[in-house]
Amino acid sequence: MYTIQFNRAWNLLDISWSGLFTPDEMRRYAADCEACRRRERIEPGYRLRIVLTDNQPLPQDTLGVLGKVFENFPVSSRTAMVTKSAVARMQIRRTMMVPQMQIFDDPTAALAWLMAPQAREGGV
Repeated sequence: MYTIQFNRAWNLLDISWSGLFTPDEMRRYAADCEACRRRERIEPGYRLRIVLTDNQPLPQDTLGVLGKVFENFPVSSRTAMVTKSAVARMQIRRTMMVPQMQIFDDPTAALAWLMAPQAREGGV
């Protein structure tokens, strides 16, 4: 369903999602992210990449849970969402878009943007 990895050298929380998340699965995912945050001592300002490997949008009830379970999670300096799905992109733009987020088709391009110098952030 998902993988969660933290690369300390890059200050990068790297996540992959696949399949449809139920509300309970979203809660488990959030708990696993919180465990990773504590274990790795992730602080505000980290970089975040989420790759939707099968390009599935979230069901509406799961989306509602997502909005609640990450309210107290540290804020990333940049977030890259990766999907080729037009529907998933629309959902991300409608529900999760924040100023420090960009949506990409390709995980490599997302990583390049995440690791680029901060001075270039506004022009990407």
